[in-house]
Amino acid sequence: MPKLENFSNDKLIDIVKNYKLFRYEEHIKDQAMAILMSRGITTDDLQLVGDSGTQLKSAHRLFKQFNSHSTTAFGIYLLLFAFQFLVNSWLLFAVFIVLLCLYFYFIITSFRNQNDFFEVLNLKDQASSALVFYFIGMPFYPIFYFYTRKGMKELLP
Repeated sequence: MPKLENFSNDKLIDIVKNYKLFRYEEHIKDQAMAILMSRGITTDDLQLVGDSGTQLKSAHRLFKQFNSHSTTAFGIYLLLFAFQFLVNSWLLFAVFIVLLCLYFYFIITSFRNQNDFFEVLNLKDQASSALVFYFIGMPFYPIFYFYTRKGMKELLP
């Protein structure tokens, strides 16, 4: 349990507005609110600071976009894996190249969604350099796909 008295007003406001996101219990939110009130900040002042509901809506929207784009990339990844054994003509090679371009498009798009997701939730330190992993560890993408989706889903309240 954090020692709330030592926190700055901005941090306490963040706790009050996003206690579910930080996985704090409601009594922690109430303690933070009591400390803010003792420092002269009212509930009206808190409403002027910003709307965390908008943050949560944005986070859910970004998660849905990430989920859609990464699922498409995963499907294309599986097709690419199958196609690499079938490429024996120029037509199949052209299809392989088109699929590869689509794969990279959806990978980059899902990477952007992931970074925006963490940015909206003020968890910029969690936004790993997944793009490097995508390109260097392409054979491990199925593992990363499931791991990342699970981690992002757990962050949503």
